Amino acid sequence: MKNVKRVLSAILFLGSLVHMNQAFAVVMASCGPSAGYSYFVDNGMLSKSEVGFQTDGISKGNFQIVHDGDFKNWDVIHIDATGNQISALADGGSVVMLGGEITGFYLMVNYPKASVEVYTLRPLTKEVNWTKTSNNTIVSKTAVYTSKCIFN
Repeated sequence: MKNVKRVLSAILFLGSLVHMNQAFAVVMASCGPSAGYSYFVDNGMLSKSEVGFQTDGISKGNFQIVHDGDFKNWDVIHIDATGNQISALADGGSVVMLGGEITGFYLMVNYPKASVEVYTLRPLTKEVNWTKTSNNTIVSKTAVYTSKCIFN
């Protein structure tokens, strides 16, 4: 009987995961590694050579921009080098489509007290340009990246 309860619990849990993922069933863009530049703030935690503008990027990760099918609810799923998926919403962010047109539309992710990301989706040139501004005790920086993408 104990094993039956475990199996039923596992089925219910997996069913809830499927239901959660259906809310964001449409992948709008799948993007590869990001390359760009960052400005690192001198907050006393970095060496003088690390402060200021530096080449920056995410060479072993990618991300997807997804929506609910009605273009009302959005999420950004980052996939790290190990294949681990990190949802902006599940990580405490709020995701808002700000508007735009076919040449570029804008999505913002706000992580209260941590960082803000703004994504410019460019289906005509098959890329996403994005910025991230973060302010914490270890690394405070503002970055601008670009990624090649496949739009659906």
